[in-house]
Amino acid sequence: MAKRPKGRKPSVTEVLSLFSYAKQKRTPREARFDQAMRFTMPGRGAFFGSNPDTEIDEIFDETAIVAVQEFASRFQAAMTPNHSRWAELVAGSDVPPEDRDEVNKDLDEVTEAVFETIHGSNFAQESYEAFLDMSVSMGAIEVFEGDALTPIINNAVPLSQLWVLSGPYDTLDKFFRVRSMTADDLMVRYPKHKLDDIQMQALRDKKEPQPFLEAVIQDWAEPATVRHHKMVIWSEQQLEVYSETYEGIGSCPIIGFRWAKAAGEDWGRGPALNALPAIKTCNLVVQMILENAQMAIAGIYTADDDGVINPDTIELLPGTIVPRAPGSRGLEAVQPAGNFNVAELVLNEMRTNIKRALYNDMLGNPNQT
Repeated sequence: MAKRPKGRKPSVTEVLSLFSYAKQKRTPREARFDQAMRFTMPGRGAFFGSNPDTEIDEIFDETAIVAVQEFASRFQAAMTPNHSRWAELVAGSDVPPEDRDEVNKDLDEVTEAVFETIHGSNFAQESYEAFLDMSVSMGAIEVFEGDALTPIINNAVPLSQLWVLSGPYDTLDKFFRVRSMTADDLMVRYPKHKLDDIQMQALRDKKEPQPFLEAVIQDWAEPATVRHHKMVIWSEQQLEVYSETYEGIGSCPIIGFRWAKAAGEDWGRGPALNALPAIKTCNLVVQMILENAQMAIAGIYTADDDGVINPDTIELLPGTIVPRAPGSRGLEAVQPAGNFNVAELVLNEMRTNIKRALYNDMLGNPNQT
């Protein structure tokens, strides 16, 4: 049997090749992700560089926006409630029964110290942002070392800036993020960077923040040893800026999680993505109702062209008197053909489906047992 090679950090070329493959796999899903983000979280994390200030103008029904916020809030309250110990370290079955009380006592102190660190960080704020992204596909939180006052710093990775690949066991083991940084940002974020003075000066000379690729790749050369390599690459120069290796269970600096996924897929399928047809239908129906209401208020009129009436000077306002020539029929209103009374039936059903998909209606009909 051939010997398994020892672990090694991938080269810049290998990382860029994996990143290219990750972009290729995400591209077919970007249009759906973008639609779901625009209809549920307008102005947040657009995939195609649309204007955040105008995205809200495309929304006519806010049911999905409120439902996604409620979903993330409920999920956070259920899984990682603020200022609570939502996990416990306890002795396993390998610990002898007579030693478990003593071990559990020691582990309780460890648990307390862990949650003091978590509650003293920005985990609650960033995890909520990640749960919002999970409602569409998947959430990701980057955890890195802070200082004495804030031992850990959490950063939710926006869905539009994230690319992932799965490993040999169909689990997420490769994360890629493109982050724009200036020279000062790089000094703060990666004080142990590898750029020399000439390269740093070239970065400072850039007028705009430069894109840097941050990659976290699991090393499977020794499966018994959990090892992750983190590399930062200056995309324009294809130059390695920073690298670090983490070992041990739970050492991956990026935590990625999905609501659900299909077999063989890298990306998750969140409840907002599953409810997207109903969300788009609600938005379209409300838009049509408003257009019909506009026509009902202002009306559509016909007038005989007798050389007296000038349509450009007529204002259709309450109390307006429109003169007409004797014997002329003047303005006559055109009755709209559409009847939108049925729209309420469609809206009620679609809104109920959206709330159910995002787990807003937990108790069902309160009038029933």
